[in-house]
Amino acid sequence: MTLIARVHKTREGSLHLRVGQSQFSDAAKGRLQRVGSPARWIMTTWEWDYPLTPAAVVALDAAARDLKEPVEWRDELKAYAERYVAMAASEHAVRLAIERVIREKIPLDAYITNNINMNLRDPAPPLYHQSVSYHWMLRTSGLYLAWDPGTGKSRAGVDAIGGFYRMGQIRPMEVKYGADGRPYLEGGALVVCPKTMLFTWAEELKHWQNATPLIVAGSSTKKLRLSNTPAHVHIVNYQGLSYVQHNTYDAVIFDEAHWLANHTTRTTIALGLAQRSRKKLALSGTPVSNNLESLFYQFLILDGGRTLGSSKKAYLERFFNSVTGAGGFSKHEPKPEAATAIAQAIAECTYVVRKSEVLDLPEKTHTAQYLEMTPEQARYYQQLKNDAVTFIQDASVTIEQAAARMAKLLQCCQGFVLADDGAGGRHFTDAKTEALVELLTTTYANRKVVVWAQHPYEIERFSRLMADRQIPHFRLDGTITSQKIRDAQVSQWSTDPAVRVFVRQLSMSEGVTLTAHECAVPCYDCIYLGLNYRFVDWKQSQDRIHRIGQRWPCSYTYLLTKDGIDRRVYLKVLEKDQVSSLVSDTSKDYYLSLLKD
Repeated sequence: MTLIARVHKTREGSLHLRVGQSQFSDAAKGRLQRVGSPARWIMTTWEWDYPLTPAAVVALDAAARDLKEPVEWRDELKAYAERYVAMAASEHAVRLAIERVIREKIPLDAYITNNINMNLRDPAPPLYHQSVSYHWMLRTSGLYLAWDPGTGKSRAGVDAIGGFYRMGQIRPMEVKYGADGRPYLEGGALVVCPKTMLFTWAEELKHWQNATPLIVAGSSTKKLRLSNTPAHVHIVNYQGLSYVQHNTYDAVIFDEAHWLANHTTRTTIALGLAQRSRKKLALSGTPVSNNLESLFYQFLILDGGRTLGSSKKAYLERFFNSVTGAGGFSKHEPKPEAATAIAQAIAECTYVVRKSEVLDLPEKTHTAQYLEMTPEQARYYQQLKNDAVTFIQDASVTIEQAAARMAKLLQCCQGFVLADDGAGGRHFTDAKTEALVELLTTTYANRKVVVWAQHPYEIERFSRLMADRQIPHFRLDGTITSQKIRDAQVSQWSTDPAVRVFVRQLSMSEGVTLTAHECAVPCYDCIYLGLNYRFVDWKQSQDRIHRIGQRWPCSYTYLLTKDGIDRRVYLKVLEKDQVSSLVSDTSKDYYLSLLKD
């Protein structure tokens, strides 16, 4: 029997898709319930009701084919549905063709890009996987580049923007005026990235595609003015999204898209920008930043719900079980084979690249050095550990509260415990900092070394020691807020052999190249003064030196306590890296597993 599909306008003015039939079978009713979300059964008209989205009409078309029943698209819905159903079919055909290209390494047509590296000396034609992404992006509306850090994601995005312009797929930016008389921009491209990447994107756009970028940054007044100033590309950080949300860009690139893993204001703004765009590109080396739940909003923004659905609730019901964890708290646990099912769903618009598959990079070596706690430090650590086990098992304790308690344990391993208000605390020992200084002045003397630390407190103490010994160094933590200073540090680090040490906070591990491969003294060593519980931070920090341009084997040295929780964290991240998993866990169960003897 024919399914009747029509548009319904709600009292609030939003458009919904309604699907009816003179008599629904149980199979049809159950299948149609999953077409859109939230799905509502309208008893008075005998219809299913969902928000009208491209994903919903594509899902209805697929459901009708499964049920072997035709769809009659009523009124203005016919053209809308035909457009998006045809687009889905075309992009599926493109995906199959791209899979064959990747598998058989089929040569691809060259395209316009600068084939000289940014040092203006060495040849730098696009790598094969970059060429694949270029041709794929020209033929699809949305693509997720899940590439390992250091494999050239930003250049792939830059070249895609150049291709969009040359192929007429996006229009030049133009100032328009709304009904209220306020200006907005229409056309062009927007790049959204972490603050540390603003300058890098601007430089790469100018170099690879001779584009004119405009960084939307500065004071509130300046950002409002710049957001209405035409350019080839606007570049804004995630914190500044609200200043460009009134514009309608033809292409949007979300760099480090895992920043959109949770339902926040920035995610809502990103979704609105994406819905109004013609082309969407997401880039991330760590798309599963916390767990499988974190994929939902990223792909909702990318494809409007075509792969993972348009409702977080429906996504959780489909792929997860609600279970009671340790301490009596509820959590969502992936169903058996959920990871495989999700991977198959997102494969339609995801291009996964591993460094080991596409780059000929030198090997990495991990070495741990263990230090003893002082007796006072060990006693306090054991007290904190016992208290943490009891505290976290309490069902009323939130993840955030558990994380704060676990942070104290890591601080104790570093030789101090800070007060909750940040003022004062207890200091036990400088053993780790002293061991680090000894390494830098002996084993790593006259070499460039990136030092990773978790706490500004220890970064400050270490920086003072470096200054006392007159060792040229840079530091980057939350106290360095000027982007100009940050960019200048990276630039000088890359060219000045006298600057030997760059100490950086682990949470600031994204988006920069620290290989200094053009310098007389390149960098291929990292030392971890401390770790945190985020696998993403560890993974990103590794790849600041292990990336395109690195010619030397990379060493990673970890200063750990012999019996501390930092040792368990170190073993966990290595284990996860060996199984090529990008899923990191910060659940209460995970914390309790680290506390077990």
